[in-house]
Amino acid sequence: MFKMDVENQVALDIECYPNYLLIMFKKITTSEIVYFEKHNDSEINCANINFILRSYTSVTFNGLKYDKTILEATLAGFSNKRIH
Repeated sequence: MFKMDVENQVALDIECYPNYLLIMFKKITTSEIVYFEKHNDSEINCANINFILRSYTSVTFNGLKYDKTILEATLAGFSNKRIH
């Protein structure tokens, strides 16, 4: 039987506007939340985002068609307007 390791899962949600970006992770088992904001093209902590992405399995609603693309653009240093 297939067993999922929920201890190693985080829910991922992203909101994107021309002047604001929010990337939020919520640990499934504890409901701990970590979020990263980018206001008007300010810097965002890519190192910490990458750490979470490498350390946990992300569970998303629209991961392949939206979240993955937004994450890649964010980590590549694109502006909020360009990401939007």
